[in-house]
Amino acid sequence: MVKKIAIVLIWAVIALEAIVFFLPKKELYYLAERYLEPLGATISSEEASDYGWLFSLKGGSVYYDRMEAANNDKTALIATIFYNELSVESFSFSKPIAAAFPPRVDFLKARHTIFMPHKIFFTSEGEIGAVSGWIDLFARKIRVVINAPSEVQQKYGQIFAVLEKTTEGFVYERDF
Repeated sequence: MVKKIAIVLIWAVIALEAIVFFLPKKELYYLAERYLEPLGATISSEEASDYGWLFSLKGGSVYYDRMEAANNDKTALIATIFYNELSVESFSFSKPIAAAFPPRVDFLKARHTIFMPHKIFFTSEGEIGAVSGWIDLFARKIRVVINAPSEVQQKYGQIFAVLEKTTEGFVYERDF
């Protein structure tokens, strides 16, 4: 009896992984782009590729209300039923946004696992410094810790003025 249950569970996992593997991720991406258009957000000049569990975008410019907001070199999504990871490499904001916020993000990684389904963990590195944190989906909370160099703190003081300074770094916590 236990052996039959184990076999059924194994086949269920294989079937779910096959669904994720063969899911038309490119078409879902383009559908999401169409839903963003009425909100004024568009992405152009990107090259989308679907490799089973890996979906990637190379290049691309993000526009908001027909104004260029950011540029991206590479984005990759690893999607399975047990583990998901979104990584963004070499992301930069446009000049109007860069006046109020550090313009360069070297990398950003967001991870979600079935073993902690209520939390999404993220880390980032860029001109602002090292950033880490989590989003708790059940409690509807976000926590971000920024370890910024002193020259960045001086240049973008308006950002750090609203954050709590702790031994970890500058902390932003909020309910959503």
